[in-house]
Amino acid sequence: MYSSLSAYISPLKATSKSIWPRNQYISSLRTSQSFRYFSDLDYRNCIRKILYAFDPVENQSAASARSYFSFLNPQAVADSPELRHANCIVPPSLKIPWVTSFPASLQSKYWMEAEEAARDLLRAIFVTPSQKVSEKYIEAVIDAAVSFTVNVVPTGSLSRTRALARAYTLIFIHDDAVESGNFDATIPNMCNNNERHSHTAFDMVAQEVMSEDTAQGRRFLDGMMSWGSLSQTIQPSKAFPTLMSYVKYRIEDVGAE
Repeated sequence: MYSSLSAYISPLKATSKSIWPRNQYISSLRTSQSFRYFSDLDYRNCIRKILYAFDPVENQSAASARSYFSFLNPQAVADSPELRHANCIVPPSLKIPWVTSFPASLQSKYWMEAEEAARDLLRAIFVTPSQKVSEKYIEAVIDAAVSFTVNVVPTGSLSRTRALARAYTLIFIHDDAVESGNFDATIPNMCNNNERHSHTAFDMVAQEVMSEDTAQGRRFLDGMMSWGSLSQTIQPSKAFPTLMSYVKYRIEDVGAE
C-alpha cells in the first residue's frame, strides 16, 4: 500500500537525519530534542515542524475562494473557547501544498508534552539496550504517534493529548512487539482468556485513559483490544479457497481496524 502512495508523499525540505548507533540508545529515551530550542514560555505558540506533504489527487489547481468552514479562519480560532487548546496553521503561508476548501488547519499546542509522554511510555517498555531497539526506531515511533495525535485530534486538553499520544504509540509498536514476543509492548489478546503475560504499556495507557474519561475511555480501550487481538490470532494463508472465505475474513479484519 505504502509503495503505491509514495508518489504523492513529498518532503517539504531536504533534511539530514542521522542513523544513530545503538550505544546512543539511552540518550533518545531521556529527553526530547525539541526542549533544546524552546523556552517554557513560548513553545505553545510554536507549531511542530512539518516535513512532508500529501496530495492524493495530484491537483495543483487553485483552492476554492468560497467562505466554507469559516470557524477555521485564524481569527475565529483565536476567539473560540472550544479551540483554545489548538494552534491555527495556514499551510500556504508555510509553503505547504493545500488544495482544499479548508482555510486553515489545527495542531495541538501540547505537542512537546505529547512527545515526552510517548517517550516516557517507550522508556518504561524498552528499559535496556539489550532489547535490540534502535534509536532510529524509537524516534520514528515517537514522530508517527505524536504527528497523528496533535494533527488529527488537536482540540484535546493537555491531559487528553498526553493519554492519546501514549495510546497511539502503543498502537504503532504493537505489531512489531507481537512478532518479537515483547508482551510488555503489546495490547492484550481478548481472544485468549488463558493469557498470563504482563502488559506494562497497556496498563499505563489504560489507567491514564480511564482517568481522563471513564465512559469514552472504556470504548476507546475496547476498540484498541479488538484491533490488537486480531494480529495475535492464527492468520489464514495468503490464498483463500473461495471468495466467501476471503470476505468472511476481511469482515472481521476491517471491523477490528
